[in-house]
Amino acid sequence: MEEARKLTGKKSVWRYTGEAILLVTLVVLPALLVGGKGALQLTLSLAVAFAVPMLIYGRTRGASNGGMWVLIAASLLMSVGIIINVWQYTVLAGTDVAHPVMKNADAFRYFNFAIYLSGLPSDIHNVGYSGLSVLTMLLWKVLGISIVYPLAMNMMLTLTAIVISGKITARLLAGKMDGQKAEFLAMLFTAAVCYFIGCATILLKEPMMYVGVALVGYALAGFAKNTTLKWPGWKDIVAFACGCLLLVAVRNTMIYFMVVGIILLTFTSVKLLWRQSAVLLAIAAMIFVLVSQFARFSPKEYLGILKSDAVSKDYLISNRQSAYSSRLGDYFSYSPVKKALLLPVTCTVQYVVPFPWNFGRDTVYGYSEAYMHVSYPWYAIGGLILFFFIAVWWRKGSGGLNLWALWTLVCWAIIAYMFAGSVSRYILPFVPLLMPMAVDIVDELENKRRTAAFKYWVAIYVIILAAGLIVCHSISA
Repeated sequence: MEEARKLTGKKSVWRYTGEAILLVTLVVLPALLVGGKGALQLTLSLAVAFAVPMLIYGRTRGASNGGMWVLIAASLLMSVGIIINVWQYTVLAGTDVAHPVMKNADAFRYFNFAIYLSGLPSDIHNVGYSGLSVLTMLLWKVLGISIVYPLAMNMMLTLTAIVISGKITARLLAGKMDGQKAEFLAMLFTAAVCYFIGCATILLKEPMMYVGVALVGYALAGFAKNTTLKWPGWKDIVAFACGCLLLVAVRNTMIYFMVVGIILLTFTSVKLLWRQSAVLLAIAAMIFVLVSQFARFSPKEYLGILKSDAVSKDYLISNRQSAYSSRLGDYFSYSPVKKALLLPVTCTVQYVVPFPWNFGRDTVYGYSEAYMHVSYPWYAIGGLILFFFIAVWWRKGSGGLNLWALWTLVCWAIIAYMFAGSVSRYILPFVPLLMPMAVDIVDELENKRRTAAFKYWVAIYVIILAAGLIVCHSISA
């Protein structure tokens, strides 16, 4: 525990310094760029979006100064991104926060459907997965119409997901690694994935999915580590139900991935866990049936997606994917067997994009999109996760962590199979679930286990990654 305290930092003065820097940024930058009512909304909303997760985290058992620093740094990055995006959507477009000009098609639909739900004239009268628009409309009922409020909500949700990622990892590695240290490292690694953080600065539904998957993951982490009939407690049931509710509201098909997790983790001890598994499946099914009426996809339509009947016209058609699609061929016409054989390719593409170049390509959708192309932190963390699968996955005694890792691998492969690895954003909600494997490798190395193998792995991984990126750059240039 003492080692963990040293790692996470004892001197709270540094945390207070970070909070002061964040506060000054939240006051000065909106005033300089946006001004007027919009500046005040940004300052107050983003301050609340930071304060709520910070207060919640500070009251938990594993809280540390290091974890708080992670939240401060993530909040600073997201706040700057949101502020400059609001400036782009309003001041630079010659309008205000109630009438932003957004060129991202999804953000445009969610915003304008929320306008419609508010009883105002709008060209958008329906969207698939209306959860984000409904929450936005409810915010507006209290605070008034503004692009600022849903973006601040996204930031708060993302910070919450970072906190829960730490709780998941501490739960899974309990008894093997100091909980506070495990929690801090998981939070740090999650916040370091720039694409994960960047999506909070755009009006997208991903942050709601982050929290939904993380809440289910927190409950299932207890499921995977269960050794008595006492699980689940009421907190696990509430977390699981709330997570399912969020997922069904914003993308009901995500429930299928959660069901896969329940089934796989039951094999930790089938004799012990089958009853609890049945309870969780019943809760998920009930929420799915009750809330799915607000979503676009039925199970029958989802089966169509798996058969590629519903995606061939929507994916791998943009000019920026032409280099990949021209070499892959007519992927959505391939047989299931051929798609399965291509999984090494599609899973790899899903792993490496967005590429660490073309930083200005997507800034038309929001200046913060440039940050999403800072991929190297993810590549470093991904190297740890891949090493877990290559060198540690089959070790004896890891129990539920092995099945947990299998769950994340199956989810990754299914998404790559469905969309040819062309939409890496779809894998982002699973990022908090991947962090226990990365943190486990850190623990292995700190305890002088597998250090020689890891050195060889780093050399091989860096060479392969560098060569692959060079090839991809030359092809896409």
